[in-house]
Amino acid sequence: MAAYVSNMYRIFSRQLTSVSFHFRQYRSCLQRLAVKPVHPPALSSHQLGSSAASRQKEADVQVSQTLDRYKQRPWDYLESEEYVERYGSSAVWAGYRRNHKGGIPPQTTRKTCIRGDKICGNPCPVCRDPNIIIHHQNVKLLQQFISPHTGMVYDPTLTGVCMKQQKKLNEAIDKARDDGMKF
Repeated sequence: MAAYVSNMYRIFSRQLTSVSFHFRQYRSCLQRLAVKPVHPPALSSHQLGSSAASRQKEADVQVSQTLDRYKQRPWDYLESEEYVERYGSSAVWAGYRRNHKGGIPPQTTRKTCIRGDKICGNPCPVCRDPNIIIHHQNVKLLQQFISPHTGMVYDPTLTGVCMKQQKKLNEAIDKARDDGMKF
């Protein structure tokens, strides 16, 4: 009897751990997308089937609107209240610290933070905020990655930006300089 109870306890604890992991992952994804979870009103059993699809559509529309808000003019995000509330007057990468094993940080940053639909545990400062879009006309963002004294681009090990975003930054900075933008 004791063996049966201990086996049931082990199975239950595994299931509970799995459920709590998925819940935390879902909650963190919603926080990254800056979307508040939709709590549906209490419905009877015959209303559940018809309104579930409409609620799903509404949630999809809300997510797409949140992501598309700054696609056309990415520099507007840097002047919004949302940006000031999140970062204040500091640079996007100022408070970022990458997790790594051991006491000595790695000499290079990761290749990319997002592979397909999987997001790594601690994405870089640019990948973690979907509203930050690297564009050659977004001078206010590009200035944060350029040293004001030397005019050189900061090293990705200092900023914590992944190699994919660093390459986009370098291309955007070069294009902005070609277009005559002042940093």
